[in-house]
Amino acid sequence: MDGISKIGVLLILGGIVFISGCVEGTGLESIFSTFTTQQEVVVAPNEVLEIEDVKVIPNPPITADSSFKIVMSVVNVGEASEGVKEAREVKTHVYDYGMCKPQSDTSIDHGTVYPGGGTALAEFNFKSPSNKELGYMQGKCTIRYAVEFKYDAYTTSDVVIISREKAEELSRTGETLEINPVQTRSRGPIKIDVNFDVAQPVYEDLVIPMIIKVRNVGEGTFNTLTNPPGLIVELPQQLEVISCSPDRWAKVHHGGTDTIEIPVSGEEVPLINKETPPIRCDLRVKDGVTVSDILTLTVRAKLMGYKYTIYGEKPVQIKPTYEGGG
Repeated sequence: MDGISKIGVLLILGGIVFISGCVEGTGLESIFSTFTTQQEVVVAPNEVLEIEDVKVIPNPPITADSSFKIVMSVVNVGEASEGVKEAREVKTHVYDYGMCKPQSDTSIDHGTVYPGGGTALAEFNFKSPSNKELGYMQGKCTIRYAVEFKYDAYTTSDVVIISREKAEELSRTGETLEINPVQTRSRGPIKIDVNFDVAQPVYEDLVIPMIIKVRNVGEGTFNTLTNPPGLIVELPQQLEVISCSPDRWAKVHHGGTDTIEIPVSGEEVPLINKETPPIRCDLRVKDGVTVSDILTLTVRAKLMGYKYTIYGEKPVQIKPTYEGGG
């Protein structure tokens, strides 16, 4: 041991701490016991658009061979004060109506519906089946409809870097210092997870594994991550990408600020059980960047203009005209 400097001993012990999270029999406290290292995850609500006040006019039962309407409201339930984005290219359409026959366009373009109570109205006209089509018995038309829209997803995720010198100082003095890395996921049914598969704070000279997933947490449909629009992950200028896996899904753009494009154009990433397989990218502090103390860096991910579809249905009771004199 005489040939090993005090600094060397501390570095070796620091490596053991990083792997195991504790040091036994050394008389030294783990540096990680001096930190509050649990990353806080802040998740905004899932809902963007809701289909409300679905009505049949006149009230059912509808008599055979007569006209009726389905009306509904499409409401943006986000709060403008939260900085929530508007829903774009909103469209309501009916795609199944049983024996009933549409008497108007089956698709309505609403354009943009803004947060803070913005509402789009949809109205569809139908004609009920004839007595003969009903077989002179009571029947039912189930009107099935869908609302499509485009929205944006954002995530910011902090990673805390510590210098070897600062780690040695904390270990030597027993100083307690809180760190508060935060991951924030924006409103909407699509959430982007950006997690660091390593204890924080991370030594400045270690590889930082970053695990990326896209999840559908809503009740609607989003089955495949495609490019366009593509998920873009932006690194702070102090970090760079070593590699990503599977590399067929991730394209790295090096520059003043490294970015990761998922998936590569022409590729698709499926959502299995409503989430993509994990994509791992290994990061490191760039050569020439000096971490003199503790440094909190923020990775940003965005999925702009993803398309999402929510569904609903409304059963409409139909009666032959001879019942009730209709």
